[in-house]
Amino acid sequence: MGAPPTAGAPTSGPVTLVLNQSSYGLGDTIKVTIKNGLQSQIFSADHHSDCTPVDLERQSGGTWQTVASCRLEIVTRILPLAAGSSTLQVLAPAGTTQSAGSRWPAGTYRIAFSYGVGSAEALTTQTLVYSATFAIG
Repeated sequence: MGAPPTAGAPTSGPVTLVLNQSSYGLGDTIKVTIKNGLQSQIFSADHHSDCTPVDLERQSGGTWQTVASCRLEIVTRILPLAAGSSTLQVLAPAGTTQSAGSRWPAGTYRIAFSYGVGSAEALTTQTLVYSATFAIG
């Protein structure tokens, strides 16, 4: 995503990302809920961090770098999220893209989520939202 670092506040608006904790240990599972407060369905692709529709980003050298990239060699699926829905996403350091027993590197992180509104074709014009920043380590 590469956007400049923010002051740590989440993106406000009808679609938000809510973390289950404000900080995590090196081996913790990260849980984030995508809340669709719109009155219409939204769509997102699933081939992001740990093969979910969200990106886990780590601040490094003044920029945000995506971590835990999806390495499954399968077709990317377009996922619908219903109007008014809450959708839990789970990122584990030993998930599909990382070896067993691994840990997140210590640092400052955020979750990014991009979506289109109305139909799967709407992904050509996406909106990007961020969670609050959080620490791991």
